[in-house]
Amino acid sequence: MRSDGRSVDDGESSPRFARIEVRDGGTRVVDLRIPVSLGRLAMGRVPGLSVQQLGEIEAAVASAARGPILDVEGADGDGVRIILE
Repeated sequence: MRSDGRSVDDGESSPRFARIEVRDGGTRVVDLRIPVSLGRLAMGRVPGLSVQQLGEIEAAVASAARGPILDVEGADGDGVRIILE
């Protein structure tokens, strides 16, 4: 386990999939599992992600982290969560 709460699998390969969950009013409306390689190509085209968030996602993928790497939620329950599997 890394100091930021993400786990790193010793001896296993890098995560192959990213799960993207979108919540609207606290209800999950999207639960999408895509290959990490496709996610890397599409990452810069996701509206609403800051340059800092994009950098954190790329760093997590490059370090072979697993688990939640981004969890953003507004006061109204809308949000996005990205998990590397």
